[in-house]
Amino acid sequence: MERPRSHGTQASSRGYYSSVNTGYGRVVFTMLVLSAVARLDAQGVTGCADTKYPPELPAPSALVDSVHAMNDLAAFAASSKPMVFSVVFNQGDSVAHVRALDQRDAAAAVSLANYVRREPPGELWAFRVRIAGGDAVTLTLERSTYCPPVSREGDVPFATRVTITGSVAVAGNPSPLPPSGSSITADPSSIVHVEALISVDGRVIVGRVVQSSGSPERDARMVQAMKRVRFEPAKLDGQPVQAVFRSRGESPRP
Repeated sequence: MERPRSHGTQASSRGYYSSVNTGYGRVVFTMLVLSAVARLDAQGVTGCADTKYPPELPAPSALVDSVHAMNDLAAFAASSKPMVFSVVFNQGDSVAHVRALDQRDAAAAVSLANYVRREPPGELWAFRVRIAGGDAVTLTLERSTYCPPVSREGDVPFATRVTITGSVAVAGNPSPLPPSGSSITADPSSIVHVEALISVDGRVIVGRVVQSSGSPERDARMVQAMKRVRFEPAKLDGQPVQAVFRSRGESPRP
């Protein structure tokens, strides 16, 4: 039977624990978090999916001078192994960056870059070009794959309440059975809506609280704590890119 202890356990983050005075058992601690510091592994679910822009992929000739590209790249193309290229327009750029997904096709990527049409500057967006050889060379467009930035601590740093579940033993009691592990989860209703620009090496460049927690002081501490969080950077066709992170799984997707 769980009985509250008269004194909580102090954590490295400012807050309060409720704990139990049992010889051994599965317990749950609930903590009010002002600046979370618990380390977690990176989330297994990263939200990788196809890009959304443009809403409908146009004919290849709309984005690439496909006739001349196929003539120029015919010497590189093989029927047994198509070449796939990532074509990326960074924010504010009208000229695309072209990268071969297979480094052995790097020379072909340089040639393809000459045939990608210029586009009006805008937000980050991308698509893939697939070129297959054979009796007739073909060029098709595909959607790129985008993985948004992911906090290595999940949403824990952005929550005002978390639950810590683990196994404890009290000194003087018989040795406990091997613990089955512990976990830290954020209360979804307490996650503060934050936004940050994440660099290609996972650092926070700038961050802000989008929707106030109701306390200006807590919001300010949240922004400071956010700058210490490390992220898995966003990836576009496997290449790290600078991108926007939003808590609650609301990061935008190009």
